[in-house]
Amino acid sequence: MRYRRFEFEENRPFFRPPKYTGVTLSLLSIFVLVSMLAVWEKMNQVPDLKTIRILAWESCQKPLEKAKRSFQKENPCFFDITYFQTSEFEIKARSDSTTVPEVYDLVLCPDIEIGNKYLANQKYHNLGPVAYYNSLLPEVRMTESASTLALSAWKSSSQKNQSDQLSFVRYLKAPTRGQIHFAIEGWTGVRDDHWSPAPTLRIYADEDCEDWVSPIAAHLDEFNGISVERSYLNHANLVSTLHILSKANQKDYLPDLVCFSESQTTPPWLDPYFSNTTIFNGSKKVYLRKTSPLLKTMQKVMKSVSEKK
Repeated sequence: MRYRRFEFEENRPFFRPPKYTGVTLSLLSIFVLVSMLAVWEKMNQVPDLKTIRILAWESCQKPLEKAKRSFQKENPCFFDITYFQTSEFEIKARSDSTTVPEVYDLVLCPDIEIGNKYLANQKYHNLGPVAYYNSLLPEVRMTESASTLALSAWKSSSQKNQSDQLSFVRYLKAPTRGQIHFAIEGWTGVRDDHWSPAPTLRIYADEDCEDWVSPIAAHLDEFNGISVERSYLNHANLVSTLHILSKANQKDYLPDLVCFSESQTTPPWLDPYFSNTTIFNGSKKVYLRKTSPLLKTMQKVMKSVSEKK
């Protein structure tokens, strides 16, 4: 009996699978390995994002959540926010418990006397109001008027490397950033500078003003997250440098702050570009550039310094 041959032996397929040799398979495995290494290298370049831990008053939850999301688009980071009621915070502040409280990077708290004392005792530093809540609350001391309550930002003094935390506080205070979200929810805003992710302030000073400028620079860095570039010159070179910069078409080359010794005369041509003279202890003259993007911050720092002197 004869059997017919299978049909596929007579009609050969148009496509035949390739026959891989040992060399081909070796090259293919090397290609896969190199691709895996390339992907792994890119994964290692993903930055380690900072997590900002915040204790916040529950009344600011809506604007804070909106500001948080918009901030993350410009400065990628994580947030861990815990909200509290006013009554809960007052009970905790009044208690005599010796239990060590949990440490947060930032605390956004209504400006009430007992809360301020409690946070100060827990080594937090007041960074000033972020916005004003427009509502009458019982048993709460108002700060601006009978119908507004300040929401103040506090930072932990025990935490290191707080650039992201301070950047977020500046973001909340900025008129075109966080203040928009507070305004939409009916809050009254604060007057502050526009936000910049990494602001830099330039200071030109007489040589003998270094002992006064150094604490100012440290304050701006520690409590505002602003890096400071300082240049100390003898008086003749300082005046000459400022005069040259004032003639430039781009006035942003001028420093943000100029400090002279009281004994030195100041040139009259500074007036169009800098604010009036401020004297500290009769020994320093300070000029602030009128068009500086950090003018409001500098004015607050100067006020703080003058009150301490």
